[in-house]
Amino acid sequence: APLAERVGRRMMAEELFDLLTEAGEPTGVRKERKRVHRDGDWHKAVHVWVLAEQERELLLQRRAFKKDSWPGRWDISAAGHVEAGSSAIDAAQRELGEELGLHLPREAFLPLFVYQQAYANTFHGKAFVNNEFDFVYLVVLREKRPLQDFQLQAEEVEEVTYARVEDVHASLRDKDPNFVDAYGVDDKYQKLFQLIRGIYEDREGSVLAKATVERTEG
Repeated sequence: APLAERVGRRMMAEELFDLLTEAGEPTGVRKERKRVHRDGDWHKAVHVWVLAEQERELLLQRRAFKKDSWPGRWDISAAGHVEAGSSAIDAAQRELGEELGLHLPREAFLPLFVYQQAYANTFHGKAFVNNEFDFVYLVVLREKRPLQDFQLQAEEVEEVTYARVEDVHASLRDKDPNFVDAYGVDDKYQKLFQLIRGIYEDREGSVLAKATVERTEG
């Protein structure tokens, strides 16, 4: 096919994002993913943390080494952008299903808070600017799902592992270079660990009282 046609097909396939103002208000403009991260436009994304309740462990994914940002680093259980015209909860369900093969009902996603992330770095020799509003969700598994049961999306995820909540907190606090460094626990993201701690200190008064605890037996 002619070069123009091939380029056109790639452009059509590229993700489009709804742009926001720095205050989080919609602008009515849509833009391709690469241009958004080049220009630093504000947009929406989702963070989905999976907690194995009994073991007090969080599921982590190692980002694929070919990713355009933070390649090979440990990260949130599942995360991704909110595509144009979509909602945060739809994106959370989609990302967990696509990246890990874990398909859960909306009720299993407990919305925690929105984190305003302003980040800039260079990956693979290219500038990368990530200005986004991250909608953070918690999914609680009453029974720990074996790692081999996750169906990993090869282009996104190298592997997954479980780690104790306090160890994840320490790695982020100490800025472990093996972890994504875009959300530090020295600011609003500290709330994630406070809310998880509340589950074990006062279950009935915790965020879990509003959530569906997802069983995975069978």
